[in-house]
Amino acid sequence: MILITGGTGFLGAHLAAHLLEEGDEVILLARSKQGLSAADRVGRLLDWLGVAANRKKNVHLVEGRLEHPGLGLEPDASAFISREIDEIVHCASSTSFAERRRAEVEAVNLDGLRHVLDLAERSRCRRFHFISTAYVAGINSGHCLEELVRPAAFTNVYEETKCRAEWLASERCAKAGLRLSIYRPSIVYGLRDRPEPPFQRPLLSREDGPLSQEPLRNGYPRARRAESGGNGRALGRGRLDGHAHPDHGRRRGRRQRRPC
Repeated sequence: MILITGGTGFLGAHLAAHLLEEGDEVILLARSKQGLSAADRVGRLLDWLGVAANRKKNVHLVEGRLEHPGLGLEPDASAFISREIDEIVHCASSTSFAERRRAEVEAVNLDGLRHVLDLAERSRCRRFHFISTAYVAGINSGHCLEELVRPAAFTNVYEETKCRAEWLASERCAKAGLRLSIYRPSIVYGLRDRPEPPFQRPLLSREDGPLSQEPLRNGYPRARRAESGGNGRALGRGRLDGHAHPDHGRRRGRRQRRPC
């Protein structure tokens, strides 16, 4: 069974739907928001994503909050997750760039990760998938290698905390004997060929055809398509394919556009 955090977000919801269609059982950590219960939010998402009714029975919803110790789980829910999960996919994060919101961003991206890792260590989990970002490269130029990095400076608190989170996950998973995979998408988007989704809009979209790939502009790629293919890592019975790596990373400017 696979636990997904951030399963009500854009990337996490699509990943959950894919795993369900592949026949996996999924536990979604979710919370009530804007007057909607966690169950209502998840139900609307699965309907919008077209998940078949016979697959929805493989969803186990657990209410919790990343920022709280123990993820704010009830004892029975915590015991259930610890007993059942084989893998964790940690998608949840705060994508705010604002320095004035540093405490909030650190609470989600760092403390939240610690709480998820605490759960992983006391459970039967054997593999941890961490959704990071291409922009852990910070303010840098040249090639960005597929390795942990320590940039001298960052454009914003989001980049900084995601970089620190990669090191935290690496150190904790190595100590606990958990297999760790880190994924670094750049900007995630999709075509709006369906009604407005019940989560945040994709950043870039076009109704009349695929977006073209364009070179970097002001330090961020204009549009980088995640192509499925042979580069994915195995995840459950499906694959986590096609996360675009950094553009091998010329970072020339400071204009802020929202990456994953």
